[in-house]
Amino acid sequence: SALFAEMLYQTLVKRGYVPFLDIYCIESGLNFQQQLRQDLEDSDMVLLLNSKSVGESQYVQEECNIADEEDVPLVVLQFNDGNKGAWKDTALVHAINVDSKQDSYDQDIVSEVVDFIENIITDAYISKRQSIIRDFMIQCLDYNLKIIEEGGFLRCDDTLTCFYPIPKIPDALDLYEALKYFKKTPLFFKYEKIVLYKGKQCTKRNIEFMTWLDQYLPIKSFNILNNIYHF
Repeated sequence: SALFAEMLYQTLVKRGYVPFLDIYCIESGLNFQQQLRQDLEDSDMVLLLNSKSVGESQYVQEECNIADEEDVPLVVLQFNDGNKGAWKDTALVHAINVDSKQDSYDQDIVSEVVDFIENIITDAYISKRQSIIRDFMIQCLDYNLKIIEEGGFLRCDDTLTCFYPIPKIPDALDLYEALKYFKKTPLFFKYEKIVLYKGKQCTKRNIEFMTWLDQYLPIKSFNILNNIYHF
């Protein structure tokens, strides 16, 4: 399955995606488990290559549990010889008509899997984004704040604050893109602009960087796990 995973990774990269595979994506010197958890949290979906040994791996089960906790959709790619596994009812299982230990794989089979992923990735993104909106609106109800959802944005007219939820820990490019979206909506010119995200796995470095960005950009970020935004 390692060979299939590498071919899948390279095919996704060629199609313009930014996949995470630990052998490529975790820099030396970083805390492996902490970085892995953060990248899981930031993902639009988790792809599980279900080989014989997967069902026996404590680490794989832990990663699936993290994905479930963070509302990250789980897609199980089922090899012919794979462990059937007791996955969550919400997991989407897709059969691959090959064995996990083959010496080589036809690129067409890998491309077919990527085609399948492309057909569902938008729904996965929307599902994760909606979980952030849901959790934030529940928080606001506790403070009797009326939040209106409109055109992908949230707004609070009483406090002149608007929000744009994204399903990952934002970086500078995310904030820049969100600001462009805000500028396309004249209603928001006088509103304070906030990017919402859910960052349970934020590292100290993440927090320091986000704090620095907040000081210099005309848009702020807020981790909804830090209780309620102070309007």
